[in-house]
Amino acid sequence: MTAKRPASTVGCDMATGPDLTAMAEVLDGKVINVRHLPRLDPLTKKSEVLQVLQAGGRIVTGHRPGLLQLLGTDSKPVPAWQTALKAAQLSAAPSGDPHEPQ
Repeated sequence: MTAKRPASTVGCDMATGPDLTAMAEVLDGKVINVRHLPRLDPLTKKSEVLQVLQAGGRIVTGHRPGLLQLLGTDSKPVPAWQTALKAAQLSAAPSGDPHEPQ
């Protein structure tokens, strides 16, 4: 006799238009829940990323090697271009100069 394994739930991100995205939860091949979320355009400028960092956000390593991810103050991902993240990371790092304003 084999023990029943709990069915796994799979999340699926679907673009539903220019302003919304939908997150569907799939259980045993059937959609059990769909949440519509506002779509955020990615931050493309260093200054935009710096604003998120100054508000309490942080840059962390992404899911793949070499990629960065921006997290907002609520620890949720904020879409941003890698070039903007890298530029903001370099300018936000302390240079070590004691006379430079932080």
